[in-house]
Amino acid sequence: MSNRTDCTTRRRGMTLMELMVSVAILSIMILGFSNVLSQTQRVVNDSQRLMKANAAVASISQLMRSDFRSVSKIGFMRIRDDFIAFSTAGPSFSLTSNQRGLGKFIAYRVADDLGNTATLKEVLCRQAFVLSETGIAPDVTPMDVWGLDLANLQAQNPTALSSLADTIDTNASYQPQVAVPPISVANFKSSWQVLLGGIAPKDTDPNATKFAIRYGQVSIEYDPSNPSQIKRRYITWTTTAGQTWHRFDQNGWPDFVSIQFGVMEKSGQYEGLRAAGGAIGGSRIFEIVCGINR
Repeated sequence: MSNRTDCTTRRRGMTLMELMVSVAILSIMILGFSNVLSQTQRVVNDSQRLMKANAAVASISQLMRSDFRSVSKIGFMRIRDDFIAFSTAGPSFSLTSNQRGLGKFIAYRVADDLGNTATLKEVLCRQAFVLSETGIAPDVTPMDVWGLDLANLQAQNPTALSSLADTIDTNASYQPQVAVPPISVANFKSSWQVLLGGIAPKDTDPNATKFAIRYGQVSIEYDPSNPSQIKRRYITWTTTAGQTWHRFDQNGWPDFVSIQFGVMEKSGQYEGLRAAGGAIGGSRIFEIVCGINR
């Protein structure tokens, strides 16, 4: 008969040092995974903001090109480095009343966002005033109707047309009083002028985000060896402190207009607000080129 010895195997647990090392490794893995998720979320958010900005600017570019395609050279055009106004011809309807007409005065400019003075944002505005037909009694007091019809516009002399352009440009009565979102009844009444909020301020970003307008004229270069042969056509761009064209100067009108502006990134705005005295974040630059009567 054989004797059998039962061996009892003892299981040894983790030491405190091993446990601490395991927790440290696990913490590093979780931190790395968290950083990956954070970076991914930031990329997704930036992509979504860019897509929204691109979609908004695409809609604005269609509207601008439609407006400039309808420019009437029997009226006027006024360009400054950050302001443009012009007359158009064609059936037009008021947004704030029952008024209609055969043309408009249209102005593009930026205005201070009265509801976001802390972030120095601005608003891209489009002011479109209907050249109303005579004999139509308004059902309400219109805010987007000019007391002049197309026939009277055609009868204006150069001095009167220049004065009219200056009125739209500098008269305080036509400066937009807007806020996004509106913070008063006056802001709400002016909301028909708003195209896009969050425009980069003119004077706080040195990286060319200033709202700017320039005009281009097509030039022709002829082949020196054959003066009757066109070598190329190119656009000469000009930025002006103030230029007015009217129906008495048909040959000097620009062929193209370029409007450049920066759209501020929301993440930059929030970071700037959190930082004590910190600057507001950067912006994405957009440029819209429109052909005159093209």
